Amino acid sequence: MACGLDYKMSSSNMLTVTSVPLTFTQGNHTEIIHPTIVQTSKSLILVDVGYTATLPQLLSALRQMKVQREQLTAICITHDDIDHIEALAAVANLAPQAAIYAHTLEIPALQGDVPSERLIQARTNLQALKHADAATQQWAASFIAAQEAIERVPITHAVADKTIIENTLMAIATPGHTKGHTSYYIQATETLIAGDAIVINADSTLDIANPQFTLNIAAAFNSVRKLAMLPIQQLICYHGGILKGNIAAAFEALIQKYTHEIFK
Repeated sequence: MACGLDYKMSSSNMLTVTSVPLTFTQGNHTEIIHPTIVQTSKSLILVDVGYTATLPQLLSALRQMKVQREQLTAICITHDDIDHIEALAAVANLAPQAAIYAHTLEIPALQGDVPSERLIQARTNLQALKHADAATQQWAASFIAAQEAIERVPITHAVADKTIIENTLMAIATPGHTKGHTSYYIQATETLIAGDAIVINADSTLDIANPQFTLNIAAAFNSVRKLAMLPIQQLICYHGGILKGNIAAAFEALIQKYTHEIFK
């Protein structure tokens, strides 16, 4: 498959990409999220940080990899959603030497200068739920409270489409889930860290992550088509983990699904 994104990047002699499954439980709800650690001879990069409650699991994973948090050189954020960034302030405090990267469009919310798109969406939905049952209203109010409680931090580096980070990752603008959602691609291993641009289902099929909450489904679909142009040997999704093999076919099935079901 030809790559539709042209760029140049030198490769490192040592490069490992590790998807770290973290388990988050709240009430009767349990989910597994997958931050990613990218290590080269010169860099240690963390893509997304998870919940505050899952931070001990993340630190344990770093110890098992025999690296210290002081070795962390960069934190790359895909977008402003609580499951991706709630622990960002804590990680930044533990590793103040690490640069923090995010798309220009996400930075105002990540720094707390403006409300996040997800918080605005949740507040709007709460108004629409005024006739819903008490349990649903309580859940929505709790979600808003959790969003409002996120500690915000300065972002040190803005990225845009095709920005190269630490000579290892290429940022790929993949708007839709949020307006500044960013995926990250590693040419040396043909690995795509998709964030929430895509989700891997239990049967290894692909989908757009949480389409009911995706802020711009048409943009999200275009982002999927953009990613499908990349040569991908390994796909890492924040929800679903790792997919290897038949990735091009899985992308094609996803594209056909949305072409026929939504964009008729």
